Amino acid sequence: MKIDHNFNEERKWKKPPALLSKKKTFDYAQNGQDLRYHDQTKSRDIILNGKLIRVWHPEARGDRDLLAALGKLSRYPDLYPYLAIMPDYHIGESSVNGTVLPSRHLLYVNLIGGDIGCGMASLKLPVGFDTVADHLRDLFGLIHERVPCGRRVHITPCAEAASLPLFTEDLELLNHENVRRGRQELGTLGGGNHFVEVQKNGDGELNIMVHTGSRIMGQHIRNRFLKQCASSGNPSGVFMLEAESPAGQAYLAHVDWAVRYARENRREIMRQVFAAFQKVVPALQETPFERCLAALVDKPHNFLARENHFGADVYVHRKGAIQVPEGMDGLIPGSMGTASYLVRGRGNRYSFHSCSHGAGRKLTRAKALATIRKTDFLKAMEGIVSRADDSILDEAPQAYKDIQEILGYQRDLVRVVDAYTPLISIKG
Repeated sequence: MKIDHNFNEERKWKKPPALLSKKKTFDYAQNGQDLRYHDQTKSRDIILNGKLIRVWHPEARGDRDLLAALGKLSRYPDLYPYLAIMPDYHIGESSVNGTVLPSRHLLYVNLIGGDIGCGMASLKLPVGFDTVADHLRDLFGLIHERVPCGRRVHITPCAEAASLPLFTEDLELLNHENVRRGRQELGTLGGGNHFVEVQKNGDGELNIMVHTGSRIMGQHIRNRFLKQCASSGNPSGVFMLEAESPAGQAYLAHVDWAVRYARENRREIMRQVFAAFQKVVPALQETPFERCLAALVDKPHNFLARENHFGADVYVHRKGAIQVPEGMDGLIPGSMGTASYLVRGRGNRYSFHSCSHGAGRKLTRAKALATIRKTDFLKAMEGIVSRADDSILDEAPQAYKDIQEILGYQRDLVRVVDAYTPLISIKG
């Protein structure tokens, strides 16, 4: 029998020894800036290893798993001025999803991971719910036919892939085989929590929302640059590059490419979903897809950008967080059974102009598959057209946090502009 010595007789949790630090204070005066956050907020300041970590969740200090993961993140060299964690956080394979980490000179390849440029896109359609109310199952089938999911790709690339300038750029990644695969994957969803949803708002207006990223291309970029990272003397699991080194500059160029590729991927999926709508909505048959693009909102949440915060130029790593400067729109999805939200940034400098990228998982995939009953899933999905096989239970609404709660924790970061409830949900 294993004994957890971090618990005493009263079962009160004590900080694990690995998290103990000689540096229990943080100087809030940095670079002539006052980093103290005085406004009303649900964020909590945590000091680990002399580093400030600001978490937008009122119960963060009592989350043992989070503290253990933050202890590792706090040891990242060059973290400046502090680390921000969004309210939808959950522990990932190599980091904490919901992380916003600025640095002055170093790039963390492992932090961004392989799905570079992954994000959400939303497109409001010029037709209402009444035009598709009797055709939802037909639409579900048509979208499945036009948008490959999981490991499926286009055997023959879509027409747009052949002329896309992305594939003619001078990047080490773009050899013949990768270009061929990248073109085949343009307009494909992938697996996991990636989705296509048909939604409606309170006025009955229809909306398409897509969640996907750079597919195999982002994985190739991560793997290529992990091999070039400095390793000796680094904290365990940290793979980094000097930003101004040739390898660092090449990595930034590849990340920028992957973000643009992911955006084109989402747009192509939108194009295919729109074509499915044209099959069942006569009013759209004479409407060019490009005419609708003025209403498109597209926000990546796995990316790296050069920005200025608190008087310093920094490289902001966002892993499961979106950038929402004041007045800029963002997208925060719930689960496949709950509403998603169009939000607008309040320009909060203390989150580095960031907010959550979703509701966030509360159950691991393994635990969801083991504990969520099919009957409960079907009840939660009542009125929504989706798959209903057992393999989708790890994406059930019950596997995710309460989106209303998550929105409430970040009222100082964004305000809600519109809400979209799902009619059709297609998972990868």
